[in-house]
Formats: sequence, C-alpha cells, structure tokens
Amino acid sequence: MRLAIYSHKRCWSSAASRTGYATDGGFPFQMGALSQLFDHTVVVVPCARVGSSLGETPLEGERLRVAPLAEPAGSGFLRKALFPFWVLRNSAVLVK
Repeated sequence: MRLAIYSHKRCWSSAASRTGYATDGGFPFQMGALSQLFDHTVVVVPCARVGSSLGETPLEGERLRVAPLAEPAGSGFLRKALFPFWVLRNSAVLVK
C-alpha cells in the first residue's frame, strides 16, 4: 500500500539526510515510524532552501520520499488572501 501525508510542517534542504530534507521536533520520528507500515510513503510539505541547524533532525524512513512544496508567502491576512495562488503554483505536486 502507498501513503501520502500532507502536512504544513516546515522542512528545509539538508545534506545530512538521505531524503535531502530535515526539520525539527518529533515530526521526523513520526514519519519514519509510519513509513515502516507502508510500501511507499510520500511526505508533501512546504520546504525552504535554508533552515535552522539547531535541533535539525533528518526526515528519513523506509521507502520515504519528500515532495517539496513552495512556502506560502506573506503572513496573517495577506497569507490567507494569497492561498489560492499558492495552491495553483503547487497544483502539480499536490495532485501527483
């Protein structure tokens, strides 16, 4: 079985990770555990080019792949107003 996980957890590029991405907190451990239960796991998350190395944990797992999305622009009301454009920009990744 295949699993696609859509999340708003911010990730970033990392040379220290087999998938090429990392984040902080417990999210990588949860994704690693879920990936063991499925044949293929895809994590669809917004990814930055640079992130914080403080508390960085590689986003890895068995047969786990990261499908990066662009980060939403703006903050507050502006971010919400620009959301439809963000969906259009990332539609190919979201649908795939």
